Amino acid sequence: MNIIRYENEGTHVDFKREQYHHIKSLLRDIIARANANTEASKRYIIIGVMHLSDGKREYFSIPRNEFKDNADYQSLVRQNIEPEIKFSYKPFELVPKWLESVLLEYR
Repeated sequence: MNIIRYENEGTHVDFKREQYHHIKSLLRDIIARANANTEASKRYIIIGVMHLSDGKREYFSIPRNEFKDNADYQSLVRQNIEPEIKFSYKPFELVPKWLESVLLEYR
């Protein structure tokens, strides 16, 4: 995924080292990405990546038993955030690590 390798953190990309352990943190980050002042139609939260000050990345594999279900995240956001925010959540492999992404899309 080129965004992980080449983009810096900013208004449309946010890197998180580890899985969310508190619902409020996840909701706060989704709201922040949704309200970001950017023309980008896609905004990302990438979980399992630490963006270092020298521009390099450190990758932290997410244990497969910690993967969340997209439907659970969808329900959580619908119940707690208005207006509706369209997003998707999915685990993916960036060999040899398993990471997760939250993608918010605006059209």
